[in-house]
Amino acid sequence: MAEPALVADCVKAMQDAVSVPVTVKHRLGLDYDQSYDFVRDFVGQLYEVGCRVFIAHARNAVLKGLSPKDNREIPPLRYDIVTRLKHDFPDALFVLNGGLNTPDLITSAVDAFDGAMVGRAAWHEPYVLRDISRRLWPDTPVADDATIVQQMAGYARSEVAQGVPLRAIVKPMLGLFNGRKGARQWRRHLSDPAYLATQNPDILHQAFAFVN
Repeated sequence: MAEPALVADCVKAMQDAVSVPVTVKHRLGLDYDQSYDFVRDFVGQLYEVGCRVFIAHARNAVLKGLSPKDNREIPPLRYDIVTRLKHDFPDALFVLNGGLNTPDLITSAVDAFDGAMVGRAAWHEPYVLRDISRRLWPDTPVADDATIVQQMAGYARSEVAQGVPLRAIVKPMLGLFNGRKGARQWRRHLSDPAYLATQNPDILHQAFAFVN
């Protein structure tokens, strides 16, 4: 963000090379400078070269003194700044990111902006996506627990056959049943090195028995 002209040149080069839209994910500022002019001018330079989709993480990026983890939590959220950007660039799309960790916050963001990017909330509690789906598309059926596990076991089987480590497939599922009876046993079973070493996707069914 400190070199918006360079970013604009990169975006233009990518646009010239591909036929799909080029999107940009950005913060609202650097370090402790909360000037709206800074982020408006940054977005403006990208807009001038044709970028029309912006994913705005509604925090500043503190380059000195904060770890990447702290940068996701400590700089204050400023959703109002993204609202101003949406007003100033009415034919661009702004997707909100940052702090969207409950179905209420996520659906509110979808209503207020052109979309919501959900990050670690989906990693820690994957079923937040099912809750959102039920709210946004109430007439669309969602899979039950057993179907999800069955489908993931089938997916794991095909991936393992191609040499993908089973650990890489089951790791994103560790938080699937957070807060429910048997969740600890589910996580423990899917994290056991001995079971993972077998490369047998049936461990998903075995782990599910603790929950079901």
